[in-house]
Amino acid sequence: MVRDRDKPVLLMQGHSEGELWALDLHPKQPVAVTGSDDRSVRLWSLPDHTLLARCNMEESVRSVSFNNDGSQLALGMKDGSFTVLRVRDMTEVVHIKDRKEVIHELKFSPDGSFLAVGSNDGLVDVYAVAQRFKKVGECSRSASFITHLDWSVDSRFLQTNDGAGERLFYRMP
Repeated sequence: MVRDRDKPVLLMQGHSEGELWALDLHPKQPVAVTGSDDRSVRLWSLPDHTLLARCNMEESVRSVSFNNDGSQLALGMKDGSFTVLRVRDMTEVVHIKDRKEVIHELKFSPDGSFLAVGSNDGLVDVYAVAQRFKKVGECSRSASFITHLDWSVDSRFLQTNDGAGERLFYRMP
């Protein structure tokens, strides 16, 4: 809608092509993050319903997760890679590709020490955040693709669900 030729009014803004796959809420602010097949990740102000930031990626985004203080954002990609962004300026901290299948689930541990990355390969890789996301473990007992994962409150245990309906528990190093 244009009221004045010099001042167009934005009516709606969102992802453009394909499906919206990823959603997470900021742990401390009224902000949501979304990721989709259009290869973008977007930060949204919940009170204002406005776009705060947008970052275009090389691959379709299938999962997103804020770390415990909201300063970093992990993105799981369709090609089996994941990227961690600094939320402040949406710049890349690290990009790692250890899997061939889509990353449908990833989550930082509550204490901020680890990032668990679950793939359709049926594996969950665990990375040490303080060591620039060095891989420190692999959870490999699932019979099918990883559908969900979650940490215990003390960050000592990881629980996974897979496509075969199995629920498994792993002790962290």
